[in-house]
Formats: sequence, structure tokens, C-alpha cells
Amino acid sequence: MFQNRLDHIPTQRNYAIFIAQEEEAQVAKIKVVGVGGGGCNAVSSMISRGLSGVEFIAINTDVQSLNTCLANNKIQIGAAITKGLGTGGKVELGRKAAEEDRDKIFKALEGAEMVFIATGLGGGTGTGSSPVVANIAKSTGALVVSVATKPLTEEGPQKKKIAEKGLIELREVCDSIIVIPNDNIELALDRNASAHEGYDKPNEILFNAVKGISDVILKSGKINVDFADVRTVLRDSGEALMGIGRASGENKVIEALNKAISSPLLEEIDLRNAHSLLVNFSGSSSMKYVEVREAMKRVNEMINPNAFIKFGIVNDENLGDEVMVTVIATGYSRISRLSIPEETSTELKLIKEEIPPSFNSTSDISPIEIDFNDVSYEPEKDNEFQIPTFLRVKGIPKDDEKKNNLADQSESQDDNSLYDELKKKKDKKNNDPNDTSAFLRKLMD
Repeated sequence: MFQNRLDHIPTQRNYAIFIAQEEEAQVAKIKVVGVGGGGCNAVSSMISRGLSGVEFIAINTDVQSLNTCLANNKIQIGAAITKGLGTGGKVELGRKAAEEDRDKIFKALEGAEMVFIATGLGGGTGTGSSPVVANIAKSTGALVVSVATKPLTEEGPQKKKIAEKGLIELREVCDSIIVIPNDNIELALDRNASAHEGYDKPNEILFNAVKGISDVILKSGKINVDFADVRTVLRDSGEALMGIGRASGENKVIEALNKAISSPLLEEIDLRNAHSLLVNFSGSSSMKYVEVREAMKRVNEMINPNAFIKFGIVNDENLGDEVMVTVIATGYSRISRLSIPEETSTELKLIKEEIPPSFNSTSDISPIEIDFNDVSYEPEKDNEFQIPTFLRVKGIPKDDEKKNNLADQSESQDDNSLYDELKKKKDKKNNDPNDTSAFLRKLMD
């Protein structure tokens, strides 16, 4: 009976339309992976804050820390080499732990269109395992974005050095990476913020970064931004900017946009040379069309006219009077604001210095040979060099007798008599028609 219905042409057509609608309704599968203690804490924070529509995975070498994570899917790595006790800050141990359990990690990540890797750099598991996890995620064909924090300066130069090396490795394997320097966290805090608020701020920022991108993908709108748009912006893009701004009241759209692109955590960012930009406006029916158009115009004025730009508008009545603007940018310039006056529009460019061809290699340098057998020492001439060069050049007698007499005179005569004698000798030399240097001096006079 069922087969006969499918054989019916109109039924086939309707069935095909139904299947197509189902396929269009499917959304990208997003997985958020916390790696190491900091990453697992970030995942727990995202779950507590209500991030939905994504699958959470926790990966760690420390069993005790892993068990406290709120993620449903937990993967202990490196059990054979760490015995479940962590890496003790040893990056190489963290790397080996992830390599030991590549199959388990691959199985957990398989099937995702997009993978977020949340981690804290500077420790053993986070720094060592994250690049391996990113590499595995990349091998599944997923778009891989890492959201990583860098340690506080107070945590020591060694930890900072470890974090920088880990960041370099992550950049090599991720499509894009959003870096959050913990040193700048206090710039986003009120002066009277508690210690708990301060140390939880990185988790809040990680949550906002993941939610901002996942909402753009998962929520449809009047002007839709889909996964393909996000992939265009983030695929193989290197370091990315992620800004979220919220505002209410008058001019709330422009105000939210300004907050999104002027976060104190991103104070060294220059959007003028961004290659790709994605801007999403989320708001209720109170969000005005004119304000959105004005904000779009302002964005276009700020960026390179050749940049790829995609706008999205999502209706979310849960926001009430508030508007949320999400900005994702890649291929931007990183410029120190301290080095460029605000009133100028100077752009810094990296220029590869060309080395002159004559100095391209050491083979072009001819060695100088010195025969030290020709060098002789004459002790009787030692005193000659006690007289300044400019006096010797201007005619002081070079024989020992006259030099000694001059030295004796300097003790018994005043400075004027010495000056008179030197002046006479100078005048005589200057009047010598055969003296080329005297002739040149007269020309210069």
C-alpha cells in the first residue's frame, strides 16, 4: 500500500518536497570541546549560563578535575602515562596524552560541521593537548575555531613563554583562533569588582564568543547569516576578532555596535584592513530599521571597500528593549594605539627589508690578511702620542729635543707664549704656496 503511494507521481513530488524541506531545516552540528583544567571550567560555565544548541565535550588528564565538569561527554586522556593525576605543567606530557587517545577523540568529534576548542594556555594539558585535538578535529572535515586565554603576567615569565609557544602551534592547525589575554580582563571590570568576578570574567568572555558565533549559525532571521557565511569568514583565516555589544534606549543599535568593536580586550585591533567581516544584529520588534541601516553604513565606512562583508538581522523577542550586535572579523591589522596619534590616519605596513646583493652571503666578503712580522714597536715614539693630533698636524716639531723643550717651556712659560709660538708656525704654514691644505682652508674662509 505504502509502495503504491510512492509510485504515484503526485505523491513522489510531495514526498520529494518534504525531504527537501527537512534537509533545509537541518542546522550545522556544533561541538564545544574544553581541553585541560581551564577549558573544562569554561565548558561548565557555558552550560551553567544556558548555552544551547551545541554538544559539549570535556577532555583532561586530571580525573578529579574531569569529574567536576558539567559536560555529558568526558574523555580522560593519557591514563597510562599520567595515571589520572594530570601533567604537572609539562607540555610534552600533555601532547603525548592526547596522541595516546587519538581514536577516542576522533570518535567524539566525528560528524561535527564546526568544533570550538576552549582552552587556557600556559598549563601542561591545555597547551600540549589542544593542538593535537585541533588537528584531529580538522581531520574530520570540521571548521575548527579555538578560543584561548593567555595567562596573567603575575603567573610568571615561564608560563607566559609556554603559552606563546602553544599559541603558535594552535594557529598552525586551527582555521581561526580568538585570543583573550587575561592581563586585559581588568579593563573590562568595574574597579570594585570582587575577586570571584575577576577570575570568572574569562569564562564569561569565552561563553560570549562561542554563543555569539553559534547564535549567528543556529538562529534564522530577516537577513539570514548561515553556516556557509561563517565558514567563508573563518576558514583558514588565522587570528580572529570577536566582539559583542549590548545596549538599550535611544540609538541602541549604534551604541551596541560601538561596544562590539571597541572592547578593551581588543585595544590593539585595526579593522581598516580586515579581509572579512560578519555583523549580526539581534533584537526584538523594538529594533528600528533606520538605526540598523545607519549602523550598516558606519561599518562600511570603517572597513576596506574590497573586504567581504555579510550582515544578518535576527528577531529575538526575549531581548526586550535590548539590542545585541555580534562582530566577527578576520585578516585585520594589529596596531599599537600608543604608537599612532588618534588624529592621524597613518597605517603601519610590514615591509620586508631587501638586503643589498653585495652582502647577500659571506662569500662576497674578501678576507684581509695581515702580516704581523711587519709590525714594529719604537718606544722612543711613545711621548709623541701624548700631544693631541690636531697639534701634531699643525706643525709641532717631531724630534725629541724640541718636544722636550716645548714641554719644559709649558712648565715655565704662561699659556700666551705657547699660543704665540704655535700661531707663528700656523701662519707660516698657511702662507706656504706649496701647502695644498692651506690653499683649501683659504678657499673655505
